[in-house]
Amino acid sequence: MIEKKKMFMVWTLEIDALPPVVAIVDNGRVIGYYEGDSELNEPRRCERFFDTKKEANEYIQERINALKEDKKKVTDVLSEIYSYMDGYEENEDSPIKLKDFLPIQVRHHYEKIAVRKSQETIKALLKCVRTRCIEVGGCSVALDNIGHIEWGDIGCRKTTIYLLNGEHISIEDYNEVQLLKQIFDHEDR
Repeated sequence: MIEKKKMFMVWTLEIDALPPVVAIVDNGRVIGYYEGDSELNEPRRCERFFDTKKEANEYIQERINALKEDKKKVTDVLSEIYSYMDGYEENEDSPIKLKDFLPIQVRHHYEKIAVRKSQETIKALLKCVRTRCIEVGGCSVALDNIGHIEWGDIGCRKTTIYLLNGEHISIEDYNEVQLLKQIFDHEDR
């Protein structure tokens, strides 16, 4: 039997129930809902519906507590698998692969970030080639004005550019340091 009723909705990772929504319920299962004047929404996997705000908030607190307890186990497993792969090509014959533990949505998310960062790096390198300048540390620096660069240690990543006129610029942004390393063909030792 399909019915409409007000229900409280929580997302898996939100701490408090949202204002009530109008839920379309079929035999106890929410098949759609309206928020205010919005169109009919299909429930997502991360959304849960309850008759009272108290039930919703109790559920979400229990869920967050359970996720926090599972976090260490999950991160330990992922770290172990990653440490095996670190520095090696992935062994396709291995019965355990890192990608098997990561949902496709997570992999796509990080692949998009990697592509975007790569595109940003290419744009910055092209600009550097055209202008013979690099944008780092909030400054535009002509390559010909760079005397030398102190790369800092691997953990700190703080890099300092010393200009020919004696001034220096400290770079702490990871992406800017990586860009400098590409331009000056520097590898961590």
